[in-house]
Amino acid sequence: MKILTIYDTYTGTTEKCAQIISQKLSSEEVRITRVPKNGEVDFQDYDIVLIGSYVHAGKISRRISKFCKKNLEKLLSRRVGIFLCMLSQPENLEKYLKDNFDDELLQHAVAKGCFGSELNYEMMNPIIRFIIRQIVKKAQPEIGLHLDEIEKFVQKLKS
Repeated sequence: MKILTIYDTYTGTTEKCAQIISQKLSSEEVRITRVPKNGEVDFQDYDIVLIGSYVHAGKISRRISKFCKKNLEKLLSRRVGIFLCMLSQPENLEKYLKDNFDDELLQHAVAKGCFGSELNYEMMNPIIRFIIRQIVKKAQPEIGLHLDEIEKFVQKLKS
């Protein structure tokens, strides 16, 4: 089984999750690639396409959104998994998915996951860093990766 993981990352967390998934699928052929600006990715040789994005202010990466819209028909001909990295809890995943992805793609996806977040302040621009610090101070969200959610996601892909 050949698997392509297409992701976009803001501070490196989504890329890290893509790598963890790849390690857990070590018996499979897995390629990880950051979605290019033009959204052009050839995935005709892959059986499964995984789509990963960060969430910022309730929205996924523009590049991922553009990629999904541009390639919807092709994605619907493959097994698809979608994962998000965000400060919100896994129980809020469906809301973020519904707000950011096509309904047909969501119904087609065999695995969906919310993997949490890491606050890599050194990777943020100063304005975003300030805003995130204020949000964290006020809301006190749970920070860290949900490794159990990654494991559940991988198990769904294997079944």
